[in-house]
Amino acid sequence: MRLKRFVQWYLGVIVTVLTLINAYGISHLYHAGLDDSSQFYLWQDTQLAQNFYQLHQQLPASNHFRAFYLNVQDVPSRYAKPLNALGWQFNQATLIQLTGESVYMMPFTLPQRAQPSFVLHRFSDADDEGYTESKLWTVAWQLGLFALPIILIAMYVLVFIIAEPIKKLSQWAQQLSTENPPQRLNNSSLHFVELQLLADQLYAAFQAICDSNEREKQFLRTLSHELRTPLAVTSTTLELLAKKDPRELQAVKPQLDRIFRANYTMRQLTEGLLWLWREPSQPLATQATPVQQVVEQTWQELQRYAIQPSTMTLDIAPDITLDIAPALLQMVLANLLKNALSYGQLNTLVVRADGQSIEVSNGIDAQKNEQGFGVGLYLIEHLSQRMAWQLTIKQQPTQFVVCITF
Repeated sequence: MRLKRFVQWYLGVIVTVLTLINAYGISHLYHAGLDDSSQFYLWQDTQLAQNFYQLHQQLPASNHFRAFYLNVQDVPSRYAKPLNALGWQFNQATLIQLTGESVYMMPFTLPQRAQPSFVLHRFSDADDEGYTESKLWTVAWQLGLFALPIILIAMYVLVFIIAEPIKKLSQWAQQLSTENPPQRLNNSSLHFVELQLLADQLYAAFQAICDSNEREKQFLRTLSHELRTPLAVTSTTLELLAKKDPRELQAVKPQLDRIFRANYTMRQLTEGLLWLWREPSQPLATQATPVQQVVEQTWQELQRYAIQPSTMTLDIAPDITLDIAPALLQMVLANLLKNALSYGQLNTLVVRADGQSIEVSNGIDAQKNEQGFGVGLYLIEHLSQRMAWQLTIKQQPTQFVVCITF
């Protein structure tokens, strides 16, 4: 069923039911008031008739609206037959509905008479036309009070019927993740075509994202593995060249330095990609890793291939350790320190650490177009999400700060 059609149908039913209830209520209140007023005026006429009969030994004169009958035999047959069929009681009004008119009759007793006498009030349909003396605000208040519970129940049912499938759709959407293939939702539980179409569209969109994500993972994983072999070859070759007599390589030293830096950068990026796309099912072997030692080793390796020498300030106690895989910590520090040197101001690098976090900060070089941590920061951001670390990045007017809480 379509949601729009359901709401229209439901509201139509509610309006129809409330209209019928109001019509019945108005009719009931009107006739109840009419009966009460007729009862009162008929009773007054019986008192008048009793007093008049006591004085004059006859009943008051009748007119087109009111009539008195001394005996039941005097009552016209068109009134007597339905009156006998309905039954009657002394001093109680009885309504007789006839074609074109309504008649109220009340039996009463006269002094020193055992037989009942009758007083009659006659209302023709024409007499009621244009009569609007009812207190409509009272009728409306009473009907509103009566209809309020029905309206509240109807609205609650309407909201529940619509909200329940929306809640199911929301809970299912919250469980969608690009890391795992989505599970298709049972559309029959959503009831409405619009929500079913929305669920199908969400499923198709997430399925496409997951497929694209898996292709990207496979590509980067394969690329990283394939790059490790040629990188190992070039790294070994560069290490052999580094052991030669510096005088033999003096002519090509600038070119070799660039190759060393490029090779180191590629190795770090490759390691980062491998860590980033590591299968979650493969557990990491963690151990208490001394932070200061890893920072100093990483810094020394970076300085071997640095274009310009720089200094680093360490604010780390020698006994500070982190429960982490040493290779992973080295990869994180290598990316952060290298990019700090590439994009930041020289001789402003500060590394701080405690038993739970590492903070790397460097001054901003106004002469460089790009500020921050480049591709290395991208890897660290996604690796932090993967490893459930808390990454905080702050760019101040003169300083760039990255803090990782493990």
